[in-house]
Amino acid sequence: MFDKKIENIFCFLRNKTEAHLLKSVTFLTVVLSIVIAGAKVFAWQKTHSVAFKAVAFDSFFDLFSSFLSFFAIRISLKKPTASYPFGFSKVESLMSLFQSFFIFVIAIFLLYNSFEGFYKAPELESLEFGMGVTMGCLVGTLLLMSYQLYVVNRTKSHLIHAELVHYMGDFLIEVSLFVSMIFLYFFHVLWVDSFLGLCIAIYMGASAVKIFTKSLVVLLDGAIPQDERQRLLDIVERASAPGVIKHMRTRFSGLKQFIEVEIELSLSQLNDAHNINNHVRGSVAHTYPKATVMVHILPPSS
Repeated sequence: MFDKKIENIFCFLRNKTEAHLLKSVTFLTVVLSIVIAGAKVFAWQKTHSVAFKAVAFDSFFDLFSSFLSFFAIRISLKKPTASYPFGFSKVESLMSLFQSFFIFVIAIFLLYNSFEGFYKAPELESLEFGMGVTMGCLVGTLLLMSYQLYVVNRTKSHLIHAELVHYMGDFLIEVSLFVSMIFLYFFHVLWVDSFLGLCIAIYMGASAVKIFTKSLVVLLDGAIPQDERQRLLDIVERASAPGVIKHMRTRFSGLKQFIEVEIELSLSQLNDAHNINNHVRGSVAHTYPKATVMVHILPPSS
């Protein structure tokens, strides 16, 4: 009994810490997104670069999605109510789905601008200023990514993971932008600017499809990946022996996993049903501490 109380206390503290991490990372992301977006817009106005225009629009998406994440995380962490007894964890995936549509629209717009730049290249100016802004954005993005990675490893949040993946792409884009600025400054190769804008647009479109797919899996109660399912099945089989697993189903809901197992026992084993039930739930919870596990014990079918 005492060990169970200690375990509950640690579980409570862990959940509190994770909630604090999720709130802090969304707040930091919003602040940094405002700074980076403003810097890139100013650099675009100074340089007239198509690539800077693309990254500026991308940063405004970052800002928009950061605001969505800021509120989505806070809503998803709310406790269940009488009207919503299973909580609000799917708000994360709903916001991610909305973000994917927004990214795709921006990608189409940038694709058009990039193609236009190939035959109507603008006169570029203040490239030194553009390179300086890019270096500052690289440092800021790298620091933010480091903290996001730490939070994802601690909380397994799908929404923060989506943010991290997007900022990884931003970091690579900013590196490419810096390289293109060097080419433009030293070699005056104007098509590099439009080509980079085209690459950014394609990358954003692909990211939108990926985020849309992942969000849809959660919203439609998709099962956990097959390799994870097999691992879970092995755990349940060992814990429920000598019982027979008749059915197992799983689903995601935001940060949580739901696992439901039906185990058939012989008549002689039914006396030990309570212990088998607890053993299965404990074994699964040890590997999947955030999962809600439901075990149904069935009598022999024949």
